Amino acid sequence: MKYMTAGVTPLRLTILLLIVYMVAFADRQLPAMLGEEIAREFKLGDTALGALHGYGFAIFYALAAVPAGCLVDHVPRLRLLGLCLLVWSTATIICGLAPSLTQLSVSRLVVGLGQAALVPAAYSLLGDVWPRSRTGVAVAGFAIGPYLGVGSMLLLGGQLASFTNWRPPFLVAGLFGIGIAFIVLRWPELPPQKNISMREAAPAQHWAATLVYFRNHVVIIAAIDGALLFAAMAVHAVLGWGVIWLTRSHGLLLGEATLALVAVVLVGGGLGTIAGGMAGDRLARFDNGHGRLCLLGAAMLVAAPTAWAAFTSGGSTAALGLLTLLITLVAIALATGPAALQDITPPSMRGIQHGLAVFLVNMFGLGLGPLLVGMVSETFDDREAGLGSALATTVPVMLFLAATMAATGRYARCAPGRPFSTT
Repeated sequence: MKYMTAGVTPLRLTILLLIVYMVAFADRQLPAMLGEEIAREFKLGDTALGALHGYGFAIFYALAAVPAGCLVDHVPRLRLLGLCLLVWSTATIICGLAPSLTQLSVSRLVVGLGQAALVPAAYSLLGDVWPRSRTGVAVAGFAIGPYLGVGSMLLLGGQLASFTNWRPPFLVAGLFGIGIAFIVLRWPELPPQKNISMREAAPAQHWAATLVYFRNHVVIIAAIDGALLFAAMAVHAVLGWGVIWLTRSHGLLLGEATLALVAVVLVGGGLGTIAGGMAGDRLARFDNGHGRLCLLGAAMLVAAPTAWAAFTSGGSTAALGLLTLLITLVAIALATGPAALQDITPPSMRGIQHGLAVFLVNMFGLGLGPLLVGMVSETFDDREAGLGSALATTVPVMLFLAATMAATGRYARCAPGRPFSTT
């Protein structure tokens, strides 16, 4: 384990990044958790609600990800991250004050824009301070943030909304994020510790090396990004409609539905992320770097029928149990994929590599996942049963496609493993 200056250790930095990631996903989850109340006030259908949660956040987030990734490779990363957190937290507060659907939608777009640099900056920092042998565990420590963030928002924000309305949770989340932003901005800046010469190379030289790297490894990069894309599409579809599905199909009240989903997200997400990180590190050592993709593909193959069973189950207890297993399996995949990308990426290119992944995963995963479910749901006459049928139809297909992409990468001619020495 490598220690940094000013008493800042890799563990402390990982905890800080974890908290920021929790804040990010707590803010993202708000329209999904409070969707019925927002839809009632602004008279929205399921397709419009899915668009608000999906592309209403994802379009600027995804489009800005690659430029943000380039910035990450060339500017102080913690300063960039702190400023971005300040921007998106302010926009979250404006969401809670929005008097119209237009202002709410624009504010959500700004939230997405502000979060674009988060993942590239975090993975770039983690790659600099943790050794390769601990990549999976380090990534898992950060990747558990979405589940903790969503769980916290469901628990606290859901209960707050059940006693007030949908606006106060936005205000509280935004104010909390602003407080964390000032902590990040005061944190000792971490200079790049590896491959500094390439970071300081002329832009033309850096871009030439980046293009050669991507051309030589296009198959394996596309396979990992594709597997993450479809896995993210599935999990965002589930999290985007989970609370509403529990209220419509199983008759739970808002407070009951949010508490039930808290348990599912925290247990399934926590277990899956930790297991994925630890198992991925072990398998990567025994299978020449292919182990992470094998784990990802196997988890998605089991998750597909699990999703169908969860959304067709008649009893809420069985449905929640199966949903917990589903989230566990998807969390394994989402913890394994970024670690596989770290394995094949030179340090000077981590920002743009993860920026590209963020673009693909969110433009097509987060953007399309909730939207497709909403569109399919509106094809059914029965509004209550239609949402469950839509989830049972779309989510298993997404998971099977994730397994297929992982298998493609497993047998690609360009094997995982660092393309050249970058340790």
